[in-house]
Amino acid sequence: MHYVDKSVGEGLTGSLPAKRSDLEALLKRKREKNDFEVIAVQVEDRLTRGGGTHGMWFEHECLRHGISIFFAGDDVPKGPYSAMIRVAKYEAAHEVSVNIGKRSTQGQTFAQKTGFFRTSGHTPMGCHRIYLGPDDKPRYILRNLPDGRQEQLAPETRKVIGTFGTIGKKSQNRFKKQKNEYSLLIVGDPEQVRVVRIIFYLRYKKGWRGARIAGLLNRHHVPSPRGKSWSQRQVESIYENEAYTGFTYNNQTYSGRFVRRDTERGFESLHRDECEMATATHFQPVYLPFESWKRIDQPYMHAFLPKDVRALALDAQVAMWRRRLDPARPMLPKNRYPSSAYLLSKRLIAKQDGESLVGTLSGKGGKKVAYYRHKRAMRDRGAGSVFNTLIPAAPLHEAILKWLGEVLNDLPNLRTLLAQMITENQLRAASETESESELTAERDDINDRITIMVRSLTGAALKDASAQLEQLSHHAMKLNSVCSHFEAVSRSYRNPWKRS
Repeated sequence: MHYVDKSVGEGLTGSLPAKRSDLEALLKRKREKNDFEVIAVQVEDRLTRGGGTHGMWFEHECLRHGISIFFAGDDVPKGPYSAMIRVAKYEAAHEVSVNIGKRSTQGQTFAQKTGFFRTSGHTPMGCHRIYLGPDDKPRYILRNLPDGRQEQLAPETRKVIGTFGTIGKKSQNRFKKQKNEYSLLIVGDPEQVRVVRIIFYLRYKKGWRGARIAGLLNRHHVPSPRGKSWSQRQVESIYENEAYTGFTYNNQTYSGRFVRRDTERGFESLHRDECEMATATHFQPVYLPFESWKRIDQPYMHAFLPKDVRALALDAQVAMWRRRLDPARPMLPKNRYPSSAYLLSKRLIAKQDGESLVGTLSGKGGKKVAYYRHKRAMRDRGAGSVFNTLIPAAPLHEAILKWLGEVLNDLPNLRTLLAQMITENQLRAASETESESELTAERDDINDRITIMVRSLTGAALKDASAQLEQLSHHAMKLNSVCSHFEAVSRSYRNPWKRS
């Protein structure tokens, strides 16, 4: 046996089958290169924790591709019932994943109750974390660097006393909080603090929105937290973050696979659908009721914003969350300003990149004006960018209609073509009117037959004929609807100029 290669799924979860792209890659490699015949795995729970169905699916696919799976810690006896034992092992591995989720959630709930789990989520821009012990005295400060690393600072001198993590988007070996420690937010880099204060001032004192603030920051070449240009959503995520006002929330959302936190029992099972568990690569966070959120005071952040800006932000953020969590709130469409199907929509081409222009409406209130714009105009707001150009639609439409009129007037047989179109419409209306008269006569005949039968038959004879009467009545109703349709069509053809 010759060693070919190894496959290490770093950062992959074994309990979500839809995320196991590494298994699909092995099957694809076998189809394309056919350079291996055996896959060596430690034990069953290292292959998958998605349960028996996922484990046996992969084993079946391997057999179809001519691949043998070798488990180094295999203790399953060979024979007709080995597959049943293997399924039990896959299910046991899945149960291990569920139990890990329960214990982890239970531990987080206990840490919240005892006060050692206060600040969760990512550290906001312009902030560091200060870690305190059970005596509430600062131990050290943790500063996140843009390259993925973390620096541990002395709380008094701010000197670097340790470094964690690795350079890259998926940093590893990052700092882990001890069980007897808790963290709070603290004011961080002065330049980033200045940017955050400007964003809050423009939003809550000047009334600017995210897109306008992002455009201003990009025009002045202010880098975002990741060192790139600002987007509208990045700005919104800052002025909507209550951490800058001096407090944070816990128990806002849950997105677990199997359980979520519960203050009384420690955890609550979610009972997700089997199809969802087999196809989902992640689970969207679900907001809990506002009354169940736990407010955490951040004393080091009280002076982050000026008092007047902080007061405005506090009121606006509370109102924002109550509005978003209101179940009776009407949901806005995902795209509030969809592209309109104008005359030249997707027919005008930008020479800069060959992309088509789309129609849009721009303006305030009832004074919206039709324009054509590039698709990148909503996300590329750099100063002087050609993609921000709005082309008025009305002059283009008027010019096209004028040109079309000139072309039609130049046709030598325009009058003949118009007369021919009118004649065709009249003949079509006449033929349909003839069909209408035939159907009307048939309908009247059926109605007469129904009337005669009802008047001439009585007692048992009328009861015996009830089935035939019902059939004739049903047929007469169909003819009535068809005749009504023909009448409407005939009226429209009598004057073809009224048709669009």
